[in-house]
Amino acid sequence: MSWIERWSPELRAVAELSRCAPGPGPASCDRDRLVACAVRERTAAIVAHSVDDPRLRALADAVLARQVLALTQAAVLVSRIGPDVIPLKGLHLIETHYRPGERDLGDLDILVRRERAAEADAAIRALGYEAEVAASTVLGATGSCLNSAIYRRGGDFHVHLHWHVVNASLPLSMVRIRAEEIWEESTPGTVAGIPARRMAPHHLLVTLCEHALKHSYDALIHVADIDRAWRAGADADLAFGAARRWGIEPALRWGLYFAKEILGTPVDVRAPAGALERWVARWVREDRRWPGLGAVGYLSMARGWRERAGFVRGSFAPPRRDVEGFGKRAGPWNVARRIWAALRAMRVGAR
Repeated sequence: MSWIERWSPELRAVAELSRCAPGPGPASCDRDRLVACAVRERTAAIVAHSVDDPRLRALADAVLARQVLALTQAAVLVSRIGPDVIPLKGLHLIETHYRPGERDLGDLDILVRRERAAEADAAIRALGYEAEVAASTVLGATGSCLNSAIYRRGGDFHVHLHWHVVNASLPLSMVRIRAEEIWEESTPGTVAGIPARRMAPHHLLVTLCEHALKHSYDALIHVADIDRAWRAGADADLAFGAARRWGIEPALRWGLYFAKEILGTPVDVRAPAGALERWVARWVREDRRWPGLGAVGYLSMARGWRERAGFVRGSFAPPRRDVEGFGKRAGPWNVARRIWAALRAMRVGAR
């Protein structure tokens, strides 16, 4: 019996075809639905290697072209900011874990040291980018939510400047990732041929699992990233050691468990066994990947009722400075908006 038997035929087919060694997928799957599903799950360019369809080939060609543009743009950025930069997520993975044209990316995520964030901000703006929110507001703010700034320039890829890998609109006090540890264990590397740093393989795996949880596993590409990071040789002992120190071992276990059950990742791991943790696994297994699933996962990792209460309170009524740092208006209206969004998300999860 397949772990994902409750998924639709087209979603099961896309999962099968998104593996490193893809199978044929269910024979009865409708081709139009399969293509639409692959696009939705952001693995269409991977599926294109196994399915002869002009729409998928066109998508794969477009992804390859976007990768070339992204790397060209990233090379200029890294040259201007300097070699003390770590590429994150898609910008890292497209050069190291996927074949050319397989993985798309939405923006250019780069990590700098916190003390160099203002310098990097000036370098990016000198290239003609404009900050989505005033950089001085974001860089001067405190709190667990404000760890990045977004920059736009015409039709180019958005630049997402991080000074910490945690980047969520939630008060993640339970996530204790040490940015210093990531820098200490990083190694020399390149971005589009330009000298930079590379995140250690076990840190890459753990941060990808945390990122997938943040997005509630809403697209298979997040699970595919975890699968590729594991197959690339990430050390399990180092990964679990870091995840425990950082307070996010359940996120690592979920990520690897879902990769094993969905994409056949060769890893021996069980899903977290707590009450809330079991609900997360159940929702994914039943393809009820509702927007609040990640928040439930973070809540399950909180230590004690006081931290859980603080997480819930901060999720609905965050500090004014944090709200304004995201370019939004603080006050009762923002609290009501968050509560209404949570209720709508809960309806999706309860279906």
